[in-house]
Amino acid sequence: LLEDEEKKTVQVEVSDDNGGVITKEVPFDAVSVDIGSTTRDFNRIPGASQYCISTRPISDLVVRIEKEEQLLKDRLKDGTFKAAHFVVVGGGPAGIELSLAIRARFNEMLDSNLSITLIDS
Repeated sequence: LLEDEEKKTVQVEVSDDNGGVITKEVPFDAVSVDIGSTTRDFNRIPGASQYCISTRPISDLVVRIEKEEQLLKDRLKDGTFKAAHFVVVGGGPAGIELSLAIRARFNEMLDSNLSITLIDS
């Protein structure tokens, strides 16, 4: 659930140490949802179309990544950049690969100001 469009957070349910379920809030700059071969109801999730980068179709993903990369470069130039936090939803092979690809693409440019959270069910 993309909870707060202003705060840019996603809420996830996780198991606690006692076997219960708790809700955690994870901040983000960009969210990728990698939960299978298709993303169902993507446009019905509040904030998803504005803040998520869908991996399908791949041509749209490439265009969106290039756009976001240019925005990051602009923010680095004008001094408004503080940090980038990516959230990848889906801990299968595609989600893990995407997390590694984000690190490889942006690590040099962002150095220690890049964090990636991988969320799995």
